Amino acid sequence: MKTRTSLVRLLAGVLLMAGILTSCNENREKTRTEEALEQTGEAIKEDAEDLANKIEAKTDSAGEKWEDNKDLFVARMKERSRELDAEITELRRKIDRQGEKADRNLKEELAELEVKRDRLDTRMEQLQKSTGNAWQDMKAGIRNAVDELDKGFRDAKDNFEKDSVR
Repeated sequence: MKTRTSLVRLLAGVLLMAGILTSCNENREKTRTEEALEQTGEAIKEDAEDLANKIEAKTDSAGEKWEDNKDLFVARMKERSRELDAEITELRRKIDRQGEKADRNLKEELAELEVKRDRLDTRMEQLQKSTGNAWQDMKAGIRNAVDELDKGFRDAKDNFEKDSVR
């Protein structure tokens, strides 16, 4: 009987130890799994950040390429110049329709815009004829001239609309 009780105790102890070891092993496995998931998540996050940086760099360089190519730059600036020319022409028609009522300052403002537009056209022709890297020196001036013409047009249009409300 003693042997049987000892054997039952021994067996119960072995089972208890096996249960404890299994439980510890499961916790260890869980920890390893969690660690692996965390590492994988961090690696994915790093890869995503690298990919985002590469995409941003490529987008930036693609966006700058048109400015580095003379023909593309000229084409874009000419297109914007044509758009502004059409808008100026339309504003001229509206002012002319007002006849004598049209504000004299507004007419002068529009005449100045037309002079700026003509100067821009001349500069664009010079830019097209430029050789080597000389066009790079002209690029900022052309861009500024287009921006100035755009702003002048918007101001004239706002003034016209204010004058028309009166």
